[in-house]
Amino acid sequence: MSRGSTGEDVRTLQRELLRIRKNYPAIPNIPDTSGIYDAPTEEAVRAFQRIFNLEQDGVVGKSTWYRIKAIYNGVKSLSEVSSEGLTLSEAQRQFPEVLRLGDSGIDVQTVRFYLAFLGFFLPELPYIRITDQFDEELRDAVYAFQRVYGLTVDGVVGRNTWNALQNVYEQTLYQLPENYQEFAREVFPGQFLVEGDTGPEVTLLQTRLNQLAGQDSAIPTVTVDGVFGPATARAVRAVQSRLGYSTTGAVGPVLWSYIVTQGSGYGIF
Repeated sequence: MSRGSTGEDVRTLQRELLRIRKNYPAIPNIPDTSGIYDAPTEEAVRAFQRIFNLEQDGVVGKSTWYRIKAIYNGVKSLSEVSSEGLTLSEAQRQFPEVLRLGDSGIDVQTVRFYLAFLGFFLPELPYIRITDQFDEELRDAVYAFQRVYGLTVDGVVGRNTWNALQNVYEQTLYQLPENYQEFAREVFPGQFLVEGDTGPEVTLLQTRLNQLAGQDSAIPTVTVDGVFGPATARAVRAVQSRLGYSTTGAVGPVLWSYIVTQGSGYGIF
């Protein structure tokens, strides 16, 4: 896991680092345990690595992951769990452990985005619309995806299916043929964009945010410099607020698609 990663594994990482921090206050706070690997999470990981003599790269590979698990289990014993219970923040999940028929919301819309994109390149996957409803259409697409990639075929999006969707999306994006590269520049880059990120994806995001700001005075303009700073985060939160999404300031696939397509005038929403 590294900056831009998302999912329940990131959420677990953030929760466990916060618990470890009670005993090792040199680990900085993670203000938002949203399941998005943002800059504060990366800083907390680096601090943990420094304290426990691991390579300080801010990336959670096997050695860091297993050391976090060992320390967490040491500082939060079973008796402590039963005596103090899980906190409210531990119980809340930005990414549900399971999505199934009848569910709705932004997480369902994100799954539909991945499957709709992959359907253009994988003939085994059926065409689906991008909505926020987990209906029979989405269930059938999940069945098809699970069959193709050797997962349990249950039509339910659990952790394994979610992780596989993200991995296949990233692999597909990076393997697009040369004649698709112009198109690929405006496709979701495969990892959530968060404050502290830099690069051409952030530049494109800022450009489209300014175009949206020209259409909606509630969205502030930003400097197009390729740096995801506080001003860009405020603009992102303004868009999220307009759409009724959680104002995390992070840009995932659904929000990316909205900003990029609406900003350029060919909205798909």
